[in-house]
Amino acid sequence: MTLNRKMAVAGDPIVGKTSLINRLIHNRFTEEYILTVGTNILKKTFIFKESTRQIMVNNWIWDISGHHSMALVMDAYLHGAHGSLLVCDASRKETIRNLRYWVEAVRDIGNEIPIVIAVNKIDLAGDTRKEVVAEIHDLFPELLAFPTSAKTGENVETVFRALNTGVLEKEGIDL
Repeated sequence: MTLNRKMAVAGDPIVGKTSLINRLIHNRFTEEYILTVGTNILKKTFIFKESTRQIMVNNWIWDISGHHSMALVMDAYLHGAHGSLLVCDASRKETIRNLRYWVEAVRDIGNEIPIVIAVNKIDLAGDTRKEVVAEIHDLFPELLAFPTSAKTGENVETVFRALNTGVLEKEGIDL
């Protein structure tokens, strides 16, 4: 069985959305910041095993610009998404606070899609690593959150697999 699913990746500017996607798809990281204008769409296929069959899930990953000036077209970018990965920067508290905006933006599209949070740049959090992740869990106890690092690759595939699992379970596919 092959499924095609739209996954929206959103969050404030410079939290590492594009870097997470590049690590996932190309297994590479660059320190160079490249501004996403509008949206970029990339594809990654995940394979899951259900009890008696294999499921291939083609993720059409929409890398959405984090600039709030995009708010007018945000609904169009999120429309039709099956799941959303929201990204914050573990080393910048304001991006954690702004997750509320992003969660509301996703929920406002109206179809209760699964949301997973990537607490990115965890490699920069140092001694506050556990506290940052705990803060996210306190703010959003109903959502899964993973510490990630596009630089080291930590939990990059895990966070996308968790999002896919949430989408498949919502569709009644037990893994």
